[in-house]
Amino acid sequence: MGKINFKRILKFLGWWYIFSSFYAMFSVCPFCGKQGCPVCPASAGLVGGFFTFLMQNLKNFVEKLKIGFINVKTKIFKNVK
Repeated sequence: MGKINFKRILKFLGWWYIFSSFYAMFSVCPFCGKQGCPVCPASAGLVGGFFTFLMQNLKNFVEKLKIGFINVKTKIFKNVK
């Protein structure tokens, strides 16, 4: 079993808090349209978690896509003369 990376967990929780707070502060409930609805913090938590996940993992995903496209490109143009 690997070591737990507490720095990454704390970074995730910090960004999650920031995104969730920002979303909750400037939004209304997506279901009833009222601000301060009990559903709003739940949706803010989900949206905040989603954006935090993207923020932490999107860079690696984009790098893997670039490598994949470069490999495909080299294979295509390698056969063209």
